[in-house]
Amino acid sequence: MGNGQYGVLAKAGAVTVEPDLAALTDWYLYLWGPWSIAGGLAFAGATERYVRQGNDRRKLRLHGTVGALGALALSVASTATGIG
Repeated sequence: MGNGQYGVLAKAGAVTVEPDLAALTDWYLYLWGPWSIAGGLAFAGATERYVRQGNDRRKLRLHGTVGALGALALSVASTATGIG
């Protein structure tokens, strides 16, 4: 698995990380991770606003659901294979 996926688990002591990667885990946990979450929330908010203003809400929600499930599948696949 990628180093960033271990951030919280490494800090909690649930998994061990090689000493030379510990600094990268901290960097991801405290710097990169929060910005990723903030960006995702901003994107979700913008999408929700767009859907509320759209004429065909059912179609927009369907496309949004398919996109979200596709992103989730890619995330799970990258985590499972250790690529991400």
